[in-house]
Amino acid sequence: MRRYAIPLLLFLLICFQRTTHAQEKFLFVRQAGADEVHIAIDPQVHIDYGFSYPLTFALELSAFEEGARAWYRYRQGGAWLQLPEKSGGDFFNGIAAVRFERGSSTAYLSLGFSAESDSIFLRITNAARKSIPARFNRICTYYDDREMAVTASADDMAGWSRAKFVRTLHITRSYRLWVSCGINSGGADAAVYRYIQAQLDSGYVEAACHSRSHPSLPYKDYPGEITGNKEDIIRNLTLPAAFTSGEREYVYTWIAPNGRTNAIIDSLLTLNKFLFNRLYVSNFFGLSPWNEKIHMFTNAGVTRAFDPPASQLGWGIGTNDLGSLNGAFDKAMSEGSVYHVMCHPNVVEWEKGYPVQHLAYICNRPNVWYVAVGHLYLYHLAQSSYQVDSAAFAGAEEQPEDFILQQNYPNPFNPETTIAYRLAGTGRVRLELYNSRGEMVERLVDGLQNPGHYRVVWNAGGRAAGVYFCRLISGAGTETRKMLLVR
Repeated sequence: MRRYAIPLLLFLLICFQRTTHAQEKFLFVRQAGADEVHIAIDPQVHIDYGFSYPLTFALELSAFEEGARAWYRYRQGGAWLQLPEKSGGDFFNGIAAVRFERGSSTAYLSLGFSAESDSIFLRITNAARKSIPARFNRICTYYDDREMAVTASADDMAGWSRAKFVRTLHITRSYRLWVSCGINSGGADAAVYRYIQAQLDSGYVEAACHSRSHPSLPYKDYPGEITGNKEDIIRNLTLPAAFTSGEREYVYTWIAPNGRTNAIIDSLLTLNKFLFNRLYVSNFFGLSPWNEKIHMFTNAGVTRAFDPPASQLGWGIGTNDLGSLNGAFDKAMSEGSVYHVMCHPNVVEWEKGYPVQHLAYICNRPNVWYVAVGHLYLYHLAQSSYQVDSAAFAGAEEQPEDFILQQNYPNPFNPETTIAYRLAGTGRVRLELYNSRGEMVERLVDGLQNPGHYRVVWNAGGRAAGVYFCRLISGAGTETRKMLLVR
């Protein structure tokens, strides 16, 4: 098989160059009036990664009112649904919720995308359901605007390590700590998958890829070890809801066997839409940066491992020094960073006490975000890839300096979409809609308009699904935007 390694690498690099590009903006935020915020996601990115895990949107309120409530919907014109409220002292992670910060008049709304649309609409009301003006501020660096994040991973989940994994996950689950488990799927039978499924169903476990056979470099079968491992997991397991979107399931994390990687592996990880390749080195704090060359986050290691030390095992990066473990967490806390702890359950010495003491020290803190590795990087991808439509935030009284027809939102849509445009001068304006055959199907605006910002809602009920074109015509020129109606 080695003689095929170079041709395979060349093939992957060719594909890689065709698909790789810098991290682009794919989340778009608009202020839809004074009291509503609209967030839209690029449809292909939505398909590729799901984004069911909640993102936290910070909205600045004109003034906080007791009894304030947060609402959301996934379609324009749909029914508003209320987000459950949490307080700063509550312990919660990765759920849809709102937390009001009264002193700063800020609402932190945490919500994931739905498979039913590419949009999220948000608003705040008082107890009487009268709208409170709310302005988008940011997507928070961490879920619920927490001070830091903690994530954990465990290597070599397979049939032979079953008893040690069951014990380890029972303990970590009791501390409400998410663990991303590197699954070796080679030789796994129905009984092994039932055991892994039981751990997923019990909560606080992410299914991560760790190859089929845990090979050393170079692999004899790169596609089988990487793509095959991912396919084994998706085919034989039902992943937790936050790792799904509609009928699609997502595996975001690759845990490198022996902590090693190469260009072939990185290329296959990119093609399989992994977000992060976790290596086996220690003393890494924080979030790995986006790597434009491999089109995923840069490969990185962990902060600490609570395995026995190399002096005892003969290999590894583990430590049984409780001061080193707790001190590394304290460093991450002081820096507002990420603490990533890992272990090999097959060798962890739970009976010696220090692993449990460390978990007791780092866990169950309301100001810390506890998250699976895959969701950490999924959230980070979104948080670093949003764009605010500053024009949509301008007040209607401001005079625009140009003539612009903005892209409709949401897009694709069903059945309603909003069309926004700006006029720099007074004159006759026509806003017309055409089908793919060039036939005008509707004229939404026809008359004299003054300079300003305008929005028109088009309800396409009764129209056939497909491509439509919106054309804005005025004395300043003509602009056209393509729209997609789906059913």
